[in-house]
Amino acid sequence: MCFVLDIEHIEKIQLIFAMNLIDYKRTIHALKKRRKLLLNKLEELNELYHKFTSSSVHFEEFTVENGMLEILELIDIGYLRYDAFDIRTQFGEYRVLYYYGDFPFTDKGIQFLLSKNKMKKIKLFATGCALLIMLAFWIFFNLRFHTLR
Repeated sequence: MCFVLDIEHIEKIQLIFAMNLIDYKRTIHALKKRRKLLLNKLEELNELYHKFTSSSVHFEEFTVENGMLEILELIDIGYLRYDAFDIRTQFGEYRVLYYYGDFPFTDKGIQFLLSKNKMKKIKLFATGCALLIMLAFWIFFNLRFHTLR
């Protein structure tokens, strides 16, 4: 049995594929943006942990406005320990999350943080190498141009 698609059907299929591709790109962009936000929150908690060990600050308070939802998501993913935080609820809703300075990371969270820091160093090194290569080419072609005069 052979199916023959006419031009109208092919155009409809292409339109459906293009719409799904646009949604896919938008979704991937939103996921990358969210992942960056979660990484920033992990780095902030890492700084808070080191600040608490070196000072006499007793606790840090997180609400919806300053990242409580991101911390709850990181706990749900498994990057943070739930027992490092004190979660206060009111009428069945999360209201305030307190951090008292305990070590907040799980092994999975430490691995994620280290891998992202390693990627940042690699990107910085690659950018530096690219700039040095561009500088070398610029110097080479400048010297070559001046010697041809």
